[in-house]
Amino acid sequence: MIAILKYGSGNIKSVQTALDREGCKSLITDKPDEIAAADKVIIPGVGEARSAMQYLKERELDILIRSLKQPVLGICLGLQLMTKYSDEGDTECIGILIQL
Repeated sequence: MIAILKYGSGNIKSVQTALDREGCKSLITDKPDEIAAADKVIIPGVGEARSAMQYLKERELDILIRSLKQPVLGICLGLQLMTKYSDEGDTECIGILIQL
């Protein structure tokens, strides 16, 4: 099962449709137990970092994402959120990726 992280960003349904076409079972969710139990996690997104990080922090999903051991793929905004910082809204992000 692939968990597609729901956090108020765009393009989530299009990612699920693409996975469906490839025969991959997926679930759109923001529930920590479902995300932690997934084989893989995708953080898609179209939007801006500040409001996305607010959603993640309110639900402590930023902490969960840092602790995941399974593969995590960030797409567009999802990849941006995996860095330490975004200029968009002067935002502290998840911090998985280090910017040089």
